[in-house]
Amino acid sequence: MKFASLLKAEAERVWSRPVLELTLVLVFLLSMSAIQPLISIIPPDRLETEVFSIAADSITLYAETLTLFLSIICAILAALSFAKDYEQGLLQTLLSLPLSRSLIFASKLIAITAPITLLAWATMALSLYLNFYFLPNALIKAILPALPIFFVISLLSYSIATLISLATKRILPSILASSAMVLVLFFVSNPPVGTYGTFGYIPYTPLKAPVMTLMRVFGESYSSIVIEDLPSTWLLLTLSLTYVFVPLIVSYLFFTRKLEVKQ
Repeated sequence: MKFASLLKAEAERVWSRPVLELTLVLVFLLSMSAIQPLISIIPPDRLETEVFSIAADSITLYAETLTLFLSIICAILAALSFAKDYEQGLLQTLLSLPLSRSLIFASKLIAITAPITLLAWATMALSLYLNFYFLPNALIKAILPALPIFFVISLLSYSIATLISLATKRILPSILASSAMVLVLFFVSNPPVGTYGTFGYIPYTPLKAPVMTLMRVFGESYSSIVIEDLPSTWLLLTLSLTYVFVPLIVSYLFFTRKLEVKQ
């Protein structure tokens, strides 16, 4: 009950107006722009396969389009959650209550990453359903793998921003540094064509590895840049989780063992 109450309070504070409304509008617009409608006549025996292929293409395009937006939103919210609480003395109040630091850390994590992940995934699913409602099996097969991938992307940005926020303990520096780090990671993962040769390093970058994992799950080749000998799904997934859990574990240990709140 303590965790549920803490989670509810944190979610209401983080997603107060106009954050929720603006996020909902932006995510819905991104999803509508990425979904590819069925514009050609397809033979009935190939319809389900073709719909799945179009849906998979739309989801991967949406994931790539959403990566930067999702990452910056999570980074800003995480920076506000920790740095703002520290500056305003709210952490001191929370830590004075009969609550463990692990519980506080978990409530902040879930209150930020779960809503933004579900919001991004649900708007994408709705957009696909409006186009391909007549083949629900193909839609479910395409939509379900995207949910954990969106969560990994959100969690990566959250963990980086949390670590920066705990280190700086100031709102503006935390937001600027977290956003800058996300932008650096994004542009490293999306270099201008022709700049870096074969782009063989791209699947191994923090923000691209989750998207490449999704493409591997769908059995697609990477359409934007041709890369031979693409890593396996398990290697990409392991790499993505490593990028997430290293800063997340460091942040957790720092918050639970080393963080000193001002008196």
